[in-house]
Amino acid sequence: MLYPIHHPRTILAEQLVGMENASKQLFQNLLGIRTGLNPLPTLIEGFRGTGKTSLALAAWQKLNTPPFPIHSAPCHLVQIAREGIHDIVPLIDVLSETTAPSIILIDDLYFREGDPLLHTFRGILDGGIMEFPSHVALIVTSNHRHLLEERHSLREDAIRSSEIIDETMALSDRFGLTISTWEPDMKVYMQIVLYKLVEEGAIGSIPADWEKEFSLFENLEWVVGRSDHKTPLSEIFMMAKKFALERGSRSGRTATLFAKMVRRGLIENWKEPQ
Repeated sequence: MLYPIHHPRTILAEQLVGMENASKQLFQNLLGIRTGLNPLPTLIEGFRGTGKTSLALAAWQKLNTPPFPIHSAPCHLVQIAREGIHDIVPLIDVLSETTAPSIILIDDLYFREGDPLLHTFRGILDGGIMEFPSHVALIVTSNHRHLLEERHSLREDAIRSSEIIDETMALSDRFGLTISTWEPDMKVYMQIVLYKLVEEGAIGSIPADWEKEFSLFENLEWVVGRSDHKTPLSEIFMMAKKFALERGSRSGRTATLFAKMVRRGLIENWKEPQ
């Protein structure tokens, strides 16, 4: 049974700082559901919190944004849990009877050794008798490069290492497009932090000289192990860096959480820049 989401998250492509190329590539592929050119099944893989789901949401929302004709059917987004993989075939059958473009999203997908859903999903991607309609696209996100949880015991038990390679590649190779997301470098992370602070209303705007300030901050950090260049921006950089180290992650999700905590007064010693 399908349940409507009345208030989906709003993610714009412009908000995906440092992910411009990935966003453009995904959108270009998905355009096929409006033009009649079958989109390639897409795997978005990468570290936790690096914007995999946000990429999919931004592309979907862009597909529903002009200049597409107002009278054209809206693009639907249908999210399925891994437990619902058996329902994909009947779902596609239903969607094929409509003219509205649709995206099927399976978020955070993974399989374990001997998982019965694995072979079912392989057949859906490629090798079964069903063909995806040209107006239906499939996007899968995963923290695992080949969707399979790799354990040391699997490597030890394998007669040949090629067996492991064949097992993992047999699934991931069935995707036509694979997009990888990575933790941003420190400069991009700080840019995301500033962007999110503006979104939260914690600062008025991103200073025009932020890159110069960051370079000075980074150089001083490298030379003396700490920044003696005390400016409002350097204080933000220091707190954002400390927060990332404490969270063990320098990602877009970490930057977003930092900004939300600042807005709620949960970051110690925060002072709004004047």
